[in-house]
Amino acid sequence: MLKGPEVAQVETRLLHMAPDAMLVVDQAGRIVQANLLAERLFGYPQGALAGDSLDTLIPERWRDPHHQYLAEYLRDPRPRLMDTGPILWCLRQDGSEFAAQISLNPLPTPAGLHILAAIRDVSEYRRAQQALEQATAELERQMEVRNAELLQANAELRQQIVERAQAEAALRETEALYRQLVENQPDLICQYLPDTTLTFVNAAYARFFGRQPEELLGQRFIAFLYAEDQVEVWKQLAVLTPAAPGRQYEHKTLRADGVPCWHLWHDFAFFDEHGKVTGFQSVGVDITERKRAEEALFEGKERAQVTLHSIGDAVITTDGYALVDYLNPVAEALTGWTNAEARGRPLSDVFRIVNEHTRQPAPDPVARCLQEGKIIGLANHSVLISRHGPEYHINDSAAPIRGRDGRVLGAVLVFHDVTENRQLTRQLEYDATHDALTGLINRTEFERRLERALVSAQQYGARHALCYLDLDQFKVVNDTAGHMAGDELLRQINTLLSGMFRERDTLARIGGDEFGLLLDNCPLDRARLIAQAVVSSIHEHRFHWEGRAYQIGVSIGLVPITEEAHDTAQLLTQADVACYIAKELGRNRVHSYQREDTETVQRHGEILGAAGLRDALEQDRFRLHYQPIVSLSEPGQPPVRYEALLRVSYKSRLEENSELVMPAAFIPAAERYGLMGAIDRWVIHAAFREYAGGIGRTGAGIAINLSGNSLSDETLLDFIEAQFAEYAFPPEQVCFEITETAVIQSLRRATNLMTALKRHGSQFALDDFGNGLSSFRYLKTLPVDYLKIDGSFVKDMISNANDSALVAAINQMSHTLGIQTIAEYVHSRAIVERLRELGVDYAQGYFFGEPVPWGALS
Repeated sequence: MLKGPEVAQVETRLLHMAPDAMLVVDQAGRIVQANLLAERLFGYPQGALAGDSLDTLIPERWRDPHHQYLAEYLRDPRPRLMDTGPILWCLRQDGSEFAAQISLNPLPTPAGLHILAAIRDVSEYRRAQQALEQATAELERQMEVRNAELLQANAELRQQIVERAQAEAALRETEALYRQLVENQPDLICQYLPDTTLTFVNAAYARFFGRQPEELLGQRFIAFLYAEDQVEVWKQLAVLTPAAPGRQYEHKTLRADGVPCWHLWHDFAFFDEHGKVTGFQSVGVDITERKRAEEALFEGKERAQVTLHSIGDAVITTDGYALVDYLNPVAEALTGWTNAEARGRPLSDVFRIVNEHTRQPAPDPVARCLQEGKIIGLANHSVLISRHGPEYHINDSAAPIRGRDGRVLGAVLVFHDVTENRQLTRQLEYDATHDALTGLINRTEFERRLERALVSAQQYGARHALCYLDLDQFKVVNDTAGHMAGDELLRQINTLLSGMFRERDTLARIGGDEFGLLLDNCPLDRARLIAQAVVSSIHEHRFHWEGRAYQIGVSIGLVPITEEAHDTAQLLTQADVACYIAKELGRNRVHSYQREDTETVQRHGEILGAAGLRDALEQDRFRLHYQPIVSLSEPGQPPVRYEALLRVSYKSRLEENSELVMPAAFIPAAERYGLMGAIDRWVIHAAFREYAGGIGRTGAGIAINLSGNSLSDETLLDFIEAQFAEYAFPPEQVCFEITETAVIQSLRRATNLMTALKRHGSQFALDDFGNGLSSFRYLKTLPVDYLKIDGSFVKDMISNANDSALVAAINQMSHTLGIQTIAEYVHSRAIVERLRELGVDYAQGYFFGEPVPWGALS
């Protein structure tokens, strides 16, 4: 008959036979018993856990939640299954942590209510299941051994019937407890004979097939499966041997409600002493959600792969050590590495970037991304060096890839080839600061450099010199040999002068045949010698064109740049004055501007004083000439509009006849001294008057140019409306021409003026289109009706394919925006026919008529 200690020993052995890590804990949270699996799971030697506090198995930061959970359970001590509680964290003896699911069961004992806890390491579930199988086999083996021992003890201890009865009762209680544990397991547990006849099923197994446990006992579970699945199961069972009695595999089975579910089955075979199979035990863990997650992950990965293969950007992904994991086809093309070749290599081997200026390695965005855990952009001016040598300018960014816990698992690098964009940007930047014909610095950039020189003179006392060059006899070449000859002459002048100056000096084309020369840190005497050398060089040059030789010259105005100068406008005016005096004194010479120079003061007064623009306004010496604008779609029809072009009647001496001065000669001065507003009003008044006097009877409209000063004048609208009323002028018969540069000086006011006049019916044309860097941007926002294609593109479009392509592109773009086009500088029938082929709407130029007074037209 068994005594108390022997019963305890049986209970301990039964506890060690449990398939999970088992702890018996009293209400004070102290471990009463722990099975071998628990001791192994937590890394303690056998027997070391008994008597310890449960806190030794819980990470310090999780102890309060565990205490809460235990206290809550003690208030309602009932079975809690493995999957119904939260995921809890446990602590091994070596300090490592693992996540676990725990089932709790009340355990009445003579010492009071204890808690029987089954603990499962969900991260090592396969090992736990294997342990369960081994524990079950060991339990059955020990039960067989113990039964034999009990029979022997029964024969030897017949007088101890009472003790034996008590021991058997304790054993039955333990067996019931074990059965309760098995019954409460959420996993499917069954035992069956070699022919698959079920001898035991737990409640979870029976629920899965929609039966009661007793209904399943005696049935062959193989019959529940599809034919192809039966074959697979027989194969799995057939490979079990005494040397390898356990095996696990994944299998899909239909639940009672027809829903397919996946289980991870742990099969264990029992053998007799002859090695013959006597039965099996199987435990099925539901992995349906995991399989669904795997399928979703696979589908998501497939979608991501298709997306990455389809996008235009290059994509590289890496792991947390910056080793390449994936390249999409664009990244393969740019780096020269295939996905297979690059996988597993350090990113620095595949993605080699340098600074385009220094050629030093550029900072690695992925390394910073992995270190800082945030999106990192690539440094400017970075160049990717392909595996086979080609280089690409790129823009990129690297973003971290994070796991569910927020930990950085790797990085994704996205980049694209911006080589063409950077080349275009450089070209645009170059075009914005250089003259298209000669390649020299243009007027805008020249004035910017002149401003810097003036600041250095004012702040540091530096001394520079400004030369204003105006070619002599250029008009003769242009008028007799044509514009192409004039353009070639300008290019030759550039070639002629390019080697005469220091690299720090600046030569610029600032007008049609006008050049500016900025001599940096150059005394006036030295500047005069340089300017005289320029005069000599150009005078000795002979320009040859179509068998003829032309002699040209240059007149140069020289101005010192000192701290006494007020601004660049003053310097340019002084240089202009000095240049004009050089021409007046016989041309082909240098004249230095001096304040006390009588000739300079006299000429300065002629330009800006009594004989200047204010006098021209007061004395009504402005004149309007009109040039026709015709429709290209209706050949032979009268002009649809005439553009009013301004001239000034001027004579330098009283005894001389007056001559007409072109706008290019006086508009810069008028803008500089704020006279354009008054001049624009004079033009509007005179054009409306002449329209009422004759132009209006032709049915044609008129086009009037407005300056930037006028567009920003808030009173101009009232003036125009008054002129409409005074001359009974139909507003729809006027088209105001504006330039982009004029508009952006005061965009808001200009837009308001344009909107108000368009409400009256007037129209607007954007003049000189293509001559500004931002024309396309403003074209989308300005309420214009016509776009005038700059004549510099039109005049050579027959001989220059690039110009022809630009005209075609501008015309197509304008029509897409609903804007009609007008081509300027049309001087030949060939140009007219080409413009018609391109679909340009209107044309203007010498082919249709030169600008003349209205009386000459009528």
